[in-house]
Amino acid sequence: MKTRIFNRIFRVSYGKIKIGLRTSMFVMVMLSILMSSVGVGTAQVSAANVVGQGFTITPSDLAFILKQIKIAERHSRVLAGIEPGVPANPNPSTDPVYCQSMIGLGEDQIASPLLAFGLRTVDGMCNNLQPGQAAFGAADQTFPRLATPEFRTAEDSNVPGIGPVGPPGQTSYEQTSGSVVDSEPRMVSNLIVDQTSANPAAVAAAGFPVRSQGNEGVVPCITVNRRNQADPLLLVVCLNMELSLSRT
Repeated sequence: MKTRIFNRIFRVSYGKIKIGLRTSMFVMVMLSILMSSVGVGTAQVSAANVVGQGFTITPSDLAFILKQIKIAERHSRVLAGIEPGVPANPNPSTDPVYCQSMIGLGEDQIASPLLAFGLRTVDGMCNNLQPGQAAFGAADQTFPRLATPEFRTAEDSNVPGIGPVGPPGQTSYEQTSGSVVDSEPRMVSNLIVDQTSANPAAVAAAGFPVRSQGNEGVVPCITVNRRNQADPLLLVVCLNMELSLSRT
């Protein structure tokens, strides 16, 4: 008796399971169809917004790129000593990677150092192909000075709101160690970037536009900083602006 009841319950339960499975499979099929249709639509939308769409490479572009690669490959062969007909580097001290071997009338050479052909080296050597200037713009080179260096005195080592950051007294850019206190460390950057009325150079440029020469301007060039102190740097900015205006 118990066995027949169990079998009946099992048959009913199994039937319900089969119905549930059929329903689940039906739902899954419908979902897959729906997702497929959505996927096609998404693909169509993304295809219409491909990154770089409208960027066209012509055969002449590819030929130009290949030419630069061949120039660089020849230079690599020269450095490896396997390029036929190229003599040894005559100036290894001033031209350590033999940049001058790139200059010439050969098929994979550059006719003039003024032409922007070839590829960059990793460290920047040969960016400048003028004789004796192979390291110009390269890494780990000392910046050349155009004037005698002048290291200014800075501010007191006791910073308001922070406290002392070094020995008592005034700090200076002449220091080779320790902290230098400067409340306006990015003055030059701000003068270049800041185009608001807080920048005297920007105000002067706005008051003396380049295309109205002979005009004295509506705002004089200010030579004091925000602390109302005479600043020779701002004076240099004003003089440079006047000089550039006189040349245009």
